[in-house]
Amino acid sequence: MEPRHTANTITSAALDELYARLDAEEEASRRLLAQRQEMAEERYAWQERGDRAEAAVERARQLASRWAVMRAHGGAARELRAALDGPNAPDQTKDATP
Repeated sequence: MEPRHTANTITSAALDELYARLDAEEEASRRLLAQRQEMAEERYAWQERGDRAEAAVERARQLASRWAVMRAHGGAARELRAALDGPNAPDQTKDATP
């Protein structure tokens, strides 16, 4: 550990070194803050995208529910629900109602 300078013992070169270190630390802090802000903006954008996707899926589910009531589109409603649920969802082909 370096000895702590006092006003009486610090040299011009040591003071210059301290200011250089301070400048470097301030620049590093600015870069970190900018990166953190960028990450927050990205996270917000991804959250919005996820929210929009969830809303679209919900609208598709509501459409499937309306189709299930109509005989002409009952099969399409089951197919749409199966596509929305994905391959790992339990088989719900027996129940064509919402």
